[in-house]
This record gives sequence, structure tokens and C-alpha cells, in this order.
Amino acid sequence: MLLSSIFILRTFYDISLATLRRSVNFKFIAKLDLLQGIVQSAIALLLAFLGMKYWSLVWAALISTLTGTVLI
Repeated sequence: MLLSSIFILRTFYDISLATLRRSVNFKFIAKLDLLQGIVQSAIALLLAFLGMKYWSLVWAALISTLTGTVLI
């Protein structure tokens, strides 16, 4: 249920990303992808160490998508 909310957030992200690609702003897209990867890894590791098991991957994916959506 929680993981399905990524699909809603991802639609806003994809529309803005298409606009950036059309304007050939690849440097910003690369920085954004790098930041999302770092955020997702850090959240997943932190929550895994706190004992949240598989939920750490769910929350990491959700927060990473939210970060990308907000920053774009």
C-alpha cells in the first residue's frame, strides 16, 4: 500500500524530468540522480541498522522519490 504511493509521486517527477531533458539540462539531471541515489542508500542503511527489516527498502524508495520530486 505504501509503496504504491510512489507511482503518484513519480508522475509529477517524470513530467518535470521530460521538460528538463527537452531543454538539454543534463548536468542538473545527473546531479539530481546522484543525490537521489545517495539519499536512498543512506536511508536504507540507516533504517536497516535500526531493525526495520524490509520496510527500510520501502521507506528508502519513497523518500528518494519524494526528494527527487521536490527538488525538480
